[in-house]
Order: sequence, then structure tokens, then C-alpha cells
Amino acid sequence: MLRWFVNIIESTTHYETWLSNVTPILSADLALKHQAMASSPFEFLRATYYDWTLTVPVECPDLVAAPVAPSIGDIHIENFGTWRDAEGRLVWGVNDYDEASTLPYTSDLLRLATSTLLAIESDHLRLRPKDACSAILKGYLRGIERGPRIFVLAERNDWLRDIARSELKDPDRFWEKLHALPDDENEEVRALFGRSLSIEFTLKKRTAGLGSLGRKRFVAIGQWNGASIAREAKAIVPPAQNAFTDNVAGIAGKILASRAISPDPFLTFETTWSVRRLAPDCTRLELGVLEHAKDQTKLLTAMGREIANVHISDPTRIEPIRADLSRRSERWLYEAADQLTVAIAKQCKEWRRNLKKKDD
Repeated sequence: MLRWFVNIIESTTHYETWLSNVTPILSADLALKHQAMASSPFEFLRATYYDWTLTVPVECPDLVAAPVAPSIGDIHIENFGTWRDAEGRLVWGVNDYDEASTLPYTSDLLRLATSTLLAIESDHLRLRPKDACSAILKGYLRGIERGPRIFVLAERNDWLRDIARSELKDPDRFWEKLHALPDDENEEVRALFGRSLSIEFTLKKRTAGLGSLGRKRFVAIGQWNGASIAREAKAIVPPAQNAFTDNVAGIAGKILASRAISPDPFLTFETTWSVRRLAPDCTRLELGVLEHAKDQTKLLTAMGREIANVHISDPTRIEPIRADLSRRSERWLYEAADQLTVAIAKQCKEWRRNLKKKDD
């Protein structure tokens, strides 16, 4: 896929036009997204997976030719979080598969590494860029060679449990914020929640995320056994590549069904909605928490291992990936990510300049 759009303004217009044809969009939320895209290259990367699919083939054509695997797509350093499994245990891993599709295995590694280098440049992480990329690749190689590892934060992974606990929300504030959301009465979504919730609930409209800003989100809040519970429904759309090409299948459900994982039993995929549990201990680990982690190298290694968990959910991909990795230099990930950080920074600057011109 080649970048035939002249700039980020054109590709964004094209993508948002396509998006409006596949799902109802919220103009006010898109305006928030546009502002966030101008705030920093890191936020820009998070918000513009659609443009990433055009940029990488131009900047790193050799990596696009790599063997394919089930992939997360819109991976970045903040796309990891916690949930409770069927046994009530706290689990850590990738927590957003909105853009999951079959991609060159290099894509997820490169996007995670690029987001990491941008976080380093903005002083959120205390690592040398080369060391950060080496840590990601080390974890990934370990997963390819040794097989999957589930990050259950129980008797093992105490260091990761400490990081996760620092992000757990204060229950009073968490529920206060959800109850303060504006009420809504979407009949389709009310019926959706009604099929899984046997209690009375209030339906709320929610604005959250960054890459998915502009799509509809709803929250159902009710009381069960003396305390609040909540579920979120988010509109599902095809992978962003479909804005520029045809027939790219979303495979979020397939990945979650086939990979080694201790899953969130409340995460389900309907035809046009994904549904998940919201709770103070089910949360995305944000950059502000990651920057205070004691061992950031170890954390990045775990992220690389978790990407491998997803890729080898199709075991037939292991040997092609292993063979491709064996022919690459030790610096390939750093060199490619470094090149992409420059490209992303330029696009962010161009977007910021255009936004300022419109505001003037």
C-alpha cells in the first residue's frame, strides 16, 4: 500500500469520510481528536493509525515484505492494561484489539518501538532509544523461541503487579465520574446491554480513547449485590486500512479465541459493538504511570513478549518469523523506529500548522 495522499490533511479527510460511511460519527469528539493530534508526536501517533498504514510502506518497504501474522495493528506503549479473569485474578496484557488484522509481524514491533522512542523524546521514559528497542526485541524473540506466557499478577510477576497497582483507580472517584456522564437513550444499545445484564441500569454516553474518538461509546451502570457495576459498548468498524484498500478483515475475536490468555470473561464482540466490563481495577496503564516504573527495560521486554503471544496464536507463523528474524541485523528495529519517529514528528508539525491556520 503506497502513500498516494500528499499529506496528513488529505489522508485524514479521506479516512474520516470513509469512517462516516461505515458508522455514525460524533463531530464534537472528532474535534477533540484533532486537537490531541496537535499536542505532541506521541499523541499524534496514537490517534492516526490510519495514516501509519500509509507511511510505513514508504519509509520501511523491506519491513512490509516480512511474513505476516495475526496482529494488533494499533499497538503503542499505552495499549496495555489489566483485567480480571474468570478466577478473579488480575491479568496484564494487550487490552485493545480495535484494529486487529493480519499484518507483517514487523508492524506491531515497529509501532511499539516508535511510540517508545517518542515517549523517550518527551522525557516520559528514562532509557536510551537503542536499549529500549533491544528490550522489546528481546522479549519478542523469547516468545518466539519459548512459546506463550500469560502475565497473571498473582504469585509471579510481582514487579508488574506493583506497576499495575499504582494505576488502579480510586473507587469513589471512578464511580463518581461514570455516574456524572450524560444520560442517553439508544434503543439498540439498551437492548444489547439488556441481553447480558439482568438488573436495572442507566445508559450513559461516554467520550474516551484517542484512536477511536469519533465513534459512539455507551456505558450501562447499575447496582448489583450492594455496589455499582458497569459495562461499556463501543462501535466496531473494519480495520483502518479499508479506508485506502479493500477487504482487510478484522480478527479481534479470532485472536482472543486462539491465543494463550486468561481472558476477560466480560469482553464480547457483537456484530457492530464490542462490550467490556469497566471497573477501577480494569484499566489501561497510562504513560504517567509507566514513567515512574522502576524497571522500564523489563517492562518493555514484557511488552515484546506479549506481542509474540498474539503473533504465535497462529503456530504456523513461528517458523517464517524465526527465519526472517535470523537474517536481520541486531539494530533493524531501532533504525526503522528512529526513521519513523522523524516522519511522525514532521507530520505532527504539519497537522499543528494546518490546525492553527484554520483557527486563525
